[in-house]
Amino acid sequence: MNILHLVDEPYDSGIVHYALTLASAQQAAGHRIHVGGRKGFYPLEGAARRGLDTLALSRLPGCLPCLRSYVAKRAITLIHAHSGSAHTLAVVAARMLRNAPPVVRSHAGSPPIRKNPGAGWLWRRTAGFIGASRKILDQFQASFPKLAIATRMVPLGIPDPYAKRDPAPEPPLQEPLRVGIVARLDPVKGHLFFLRAAARVAWEAPDTVFTVAGREENVKLPDLRSAVAGLGLSKSVEFLGHVPDALEIMQLCHIGVVASTDSEALSRVALEWMASARPLVATAVGNLPEVVIEGRTGLLAPPKDERALAKRLLELSKSRDRRREMGRDARRVFLSRFTPERMFLETEKFYEEAIHPVPSR
Repeated sequence: MNILHLVDEPYDSGIVHYALTLASAQQAAGHRIHVGGRKGFYPLEGAARRGLDTLALSRLPGCLPCLRSYVAKRAITLIHAHSGSAHTLAVVAARMLRNAPPVVRSHAGSPPIRKNPGAGWLWRRTAGFIGASRKILDQFQASFPKLAIATRMVPLGIPDPYAKRDPAPEPPLQEPLRVGIVARLDPVKGHLFFLRAAARVAWEAPDTVFTVAGREENVKLPDLRSAVAGLGLSKSVEFLGHVPDALEIMQLCHIGVVASTDSEALSRVALEWMASARPLVATAVGNLPEVVIEGRTGLLAPPKDERALAKRLLELSKSRDRRREMGRDARRVFLSRFTPERMFLETEKFYEEAIHPVPSR
């Protein structure tokens, strides 16, 4: 196929990561891939670094003639839009062509897609919709219950970071127990709730070490250090700041934590913990309840609940064998469900359903 991905996000995001991961997997499988986006912004730069053909677009409506010409001259066979504005652009441009390629839409972020004015016209001219999580797909179907188009859930995949490393990752045997959180310092990532939970864990397991890695964003490191001092955890918590290779930190830890209070439409770091064969304790937000198999690959806790988070951490702290078993299961689930190859195959099936639907009997 000759596929054009339209990604008009201005910066790196879950939506962009989803689009470029899929585009790269499709090109590796032999498809001809193009990525269209706004000139000078991250999506085009990221696409170029991956060796993908790029199309620089101006703002609507001035970019329509350029897009229409590009689609016609390069005989694009399918347009895959990754945002609302890209979706509108794709449908309008396709309608201007004699041999209009089908348009599909995916959504890999938040907030959910809503039924806005004009949405009916747009979606009736769309071949299908991909939700990057079951939650996203369910929200879409609830907004458009009578829409007769192909739909599918295709989760994000990431390359196995240990594919070229030998041996495969294993949970560490050495003590003391180390619990890690790898996330930018932002209120939505729940660091304060993590630290309050750590104080409760330390009361019962005083030798536990808590590792915090991530760059400052909307939370300052001195503020977290003050919180740690107030909790009496100064000897138990280590702050590493920004780390160039998060996997090195993950390999030192026995348990990974995602303590986010909201968002996490697509949690890349959760997949990295799983690939690293570490059990994950996560809050039940975004797609995390779909990624973590409760009791098998990790444990879930309500968001903003340090008591529940501490309880789940203590459950895992008491059994090395259980941690190792859950970590190994986490890696097996990652390899079977969350790789770019799997993402590619599921999208191929969706394209076939969307472009060549089987008539209902």
